[in-house]
Amino acid sequence: AQAVGDRFVETNALANLGMMQRFLGDLEAARWSLEAALSRTDELGYRGIEPTLWSELGWIARKQHDGARAAKWYQKALKAALEQGLKPQIIAALENIAFVLAEQKHENEAVQLFGFAAKERKRLGYTQIPVDVQEYEYYYARWQNGLTEEAWQTLW
Repeated sequence: AQAVGDRFVETNALANLGMMQRFLGDLEAARWSLEAALSRTDELGYRGIEPTLWSELGWIARKQHDGARAAKWYQKALKAALEQGLKPQIIAALENIAFVLAEQKHENEAVQLFGFAAKERKRLGYTQIPVDVQEYEYYYARWQNGLTEEAWQTLW
């Protein structure tokens, strides 16, 4: 992409590289690639990829135990997804914010937000990418098992 000077293809290549690096566990390399891709989106007017890039950066920040930075990235992802009407990214951002809330010991808020997002995901028929399913299922089981059936239904 760099050799032919196509900034759009280069941006996509960096985004894809960053996601693959994340999947492989190389978080610093992933962060660099994703931030590099993000830095090109303004120049290109390529807004549709931003929620995904910010969510990926939020995931990395969470794994590096930086909840404040993760929350910042997820809030940016949510704002951009809302502005663009990107429903799958809106749902993912809400789930990710719920995970941050849970890690910060705000369980009730996390359960409510996660429950809303899960209902919307199911209602709209959206699935998760396989790499995120394990974490989703972990929190789902954790919250469902930690509450009475009445409390679960009230929060959801």
